[in-house]
Amino acid sequence: HMRTHDLPAQSAPDLATVTVGTSLESLVDQIIDPHKSNSSSRMPRVGVDRQEARSIVGWLVASAGTVKLLEPPKPKPPKNSKTAKSETQAEAGHRLLLSAGCLACHRVGELGGTSVESGPDLSDVGRRRSTDWLWTWLKDPARLNRDHRMPVFGLTDSERLQLVAALSALGGPWKRGVVEVTPDQIVAGQKLVESAGCASCHRLPGKPQAVQAVARGAGDLSRVVADWSRSCLADSADRRSRRPAFGRSLSGAQSSAIRSFVESRAKRSLSALSSQDRGRMVLERRGCLSCHERGTGKGNAALAGAVALSTAGLKGQSQALMPPSLSAVGDKLLDAELIRSVSGQQKTVRLPWLRVRMPRFVHSADELAALTDYLIGSDRIPADPPATVVVAARRGDDQELLESQDLIGFKGFSCIACHRFGNFVPKNVALGTRGSDLKGLAGRLRREYFMRWCREPLRIVPGMEMPSYKKAVKGVFGGDVDRQLAAMWDALNDKRFRTPVNPNAVEQFLVVNRGESARVVRDVFTLPDSVGGGSVARSLAIGFSNSHNVLLDLDRANLAMWTFGDFATQRTSGKSWFWDMAGRPVMTGGERRSDLVLVSVDDAGKPVSVHRPLKDPVTAARLVGYRQDPDGVVHVDYVLRFAIRKSVLEIDVSESLRPIVSGGSSGGS
Repeated sequence: HMRTHDLPAQSAPDLATVTVGTSLESLVDQIIDPHKSNSSSRMPRVGVDRQEARSIVGWLVASAGTVKLLEPPKPKPPKNSKTAKSETQAEAGHRLLLSAGCLACHRVGELGGTSVESGPDLSDVGRRRSTDWLWTWLKDPARLNRDHRMPVFGLTDSERLQLVAALSALGGPWKRGVVEVTPDQIVAGQKLVESAGCASCHRLPGKPQAVQAVARGAGDLSRVVADWSRSCLADSADRRSRRPAFGRSLSGAQSSAIRSFVESRAKRSLSALSSQDRGRMVLERRGCLSCHERGTGKGNAALAGAVALSTAGLKGQSQALMPPSLSAVGDKLLDAELIRSVSGQQKTVRLPWLRVRMPRFVHSADELAALTDYLIGSDRIPADPPATVVVAARRGDDQELLESQDLIGFKGFSCIACHRFGNFVPKNVALGTRGSDLKGLAGRLRREYFMRWCREPLRIVPGMEMPSYKKAVKGVFGGDVDRQLAAMWDALNDKRFRTPVNPNAVEQFLVVNRGESARVVRDVFTLPDSVGGGSVARSLAIGFSNSHNVLLDLDRANLAMWTFGDFATQRTSGKSWFWDMAGRPVMTGGERRSDLVLVSVDDAGKPVSVHRPLKDPVTAARLVGYRQDPDGVVHVDYVLRFAIRKSVLEIDVSESLRPIVSGGSSGGS
């Protein structure tokens, strides 16, 4: 049935290739009673017996298009096969089948989706499909069905092999079988297909596309239906009137909903659907809400719990089986990122700890535009809503960046306790409280949403395991929480941002606050790759009260590292102890050569003598030039002068330095 302004129905499978790699008897069963052979099927009965169904399959085989199935590669033996019994391919694939999100649309036994947009039941797919067909379908579904609705998951070949092994074991083994029919029966099969109106939904062999034609004699849905028992909602088909039977494919509630819809629009014409209404239908047709929570919909929460309880290796993992909520997603994401997200084409994986996968959908241009219009129109709060907080413009200097970083760390709101930032990954975080990657938020998130989210996340996603930040951190940005949240946003999107140190993950954490004396560490330091990597065995690390810190290599007499922010952290690796500079590097691309000279100065600050390490016959220990009085106070009588890229930096360390006990080869203080 088609009326003006009706949206076209989604295409059913392409019948030109339906017999490839498929058990022919399973096709016969599907034609006779689609609901019996597949509980998720929405295909109606057309009133044919088994012999007529065999004639139809015979014609489909005789008319089938040429499709070359892809051959799966041979699985590689596990590395530990000689030392321990490893998990089989089928076992690994079954766990992947249950955890990756397949069950949001498909069923396996008692588990899986039951929505209107559900895909085929996979409980006996190994009997119906060949191994090559399964591999090809997971690799390139369009090769087998030009009108498929199967999204493509980003699987590795190893994962596909595991899934194929698991699926082949469900109800198998596969046998293609033979349908013995005469040429006359093949001709009769073609006539049955044409008379039953299959072309209204399916692409037929030899036809360029599904016709979507109105069946001859179909009732006008703008008229009142006199007898619903003689409609398409009946349990049995009527071959004479070419009326199919959907009754057994629909629940009582679904049949009642169709009747209510048709009757509410009787004797009146339909108005055109808005772009947002079309977008809502795309969201529902794609089955997005079978997986994602949105509004009052719970997505696959119940399914995730059932899978976690019943599957070995997934117990306690239900949170990893549920994808992110779609509530307010149109307000959350920038337009370009929203388009990428609903298509499954994100540049990076923001939640790598999830087991569930986001597939890639192929939307038409009209579908994609309608879907984004719906999400933005439904979710986005207009610009400058009432009671908008006006935040002063940032200065953008190093000190402000340092204070903003502190807000993100354990001195402030402790964001890094749950969230990762690029290569930094928090440790020992409960599965349900793990947050997304905060790096590069401005490339995907709207600033207005970030501010609203931090203030009250539970208003957006009920039950979210994240605190509300309404109370300001004392002594930072005047104690103004809105200014602090704005500073956090700026810092997270500043290329100079460095993840704050987690004091729970280190043995010692040294900070030199304003007004305090400088601090010194003499021990082994490691260097990040950005400044050349490696380590400094004989070091002199000095932290100053203006948040600048230097690490000197006394073997090479050079500036190994110069940072801004916190001073240093100590950690263990096996039985060894190491130090790292904790602040943000001021310079990158360091060279392991001598670039340090020590200038002795008199009381007036004038140079008295200059020691050039690579020329003067003096030891590195003498170049340090510090002395320690009986009270343990270290006195340094030099100015450190660094020649950096044709400019000179002088740091006056002619002051008393508080000693710190350190180990290392020197064994001193």
